Amino acid sequence: DNEGRGRFPGQDKYNEPVSGGDLDGTTYTPYNATSADVSVHEAAILDDIGENGTYTTWKSANSGWISVFGIANSDFPAPAEHTIAPDDTDLITNTCNTCPTVATIGKDEWLLLFGGEPMGSQFQDGHFVYQVVAGYGSGNSTYPPVLYVADIENAANFNNVLEP
Repeated sequence: DNEGRGRFPGQDKYNEPVSGGDLDGTTYTPYNATSADVSVHEAAILDDIGENGTYTTWKSANSGWISVFGIANSDFPAPAEHTIAPDDTDLITNTCNTCPTVATIGKDEWLLLFGGEPMGSQFQDGHFVYQVVAGYGSGNSTYPPVLYVADIENAANFNNVLEP
């Protein structure tokens, strides 16, 4: 009832992306998600983790990924020299009149969902990161948001996709 169509951590609404980068060098316009916007974002993610993904080491330059529990989490911090986007980039700022009054911070939502206990990677240089591709459309032409989660040890090989 409170979430409408639903959303993933870090999203204010289902048609808002969650990414630490500007996707393709252009400005992503919130709440006007189109198939073209989604295609650009998905293509960038698949370039990182797809069949021939380039995100194969924790030092890969992939600024679009955001830490699940925070890069400076005291229990499981990101390894030195990581290339994860700063934690404050997952703040969503917009002019939506139906959004929460406080910006959604993904790492705080993830911690809440895990009972305040972050989950750590089993790898020495591992750390969990994510992005959310915005949903769009309505009625029979609806595309749901898609959550991509990866481990920076080798995101191209250690990742998961959740699509409702």
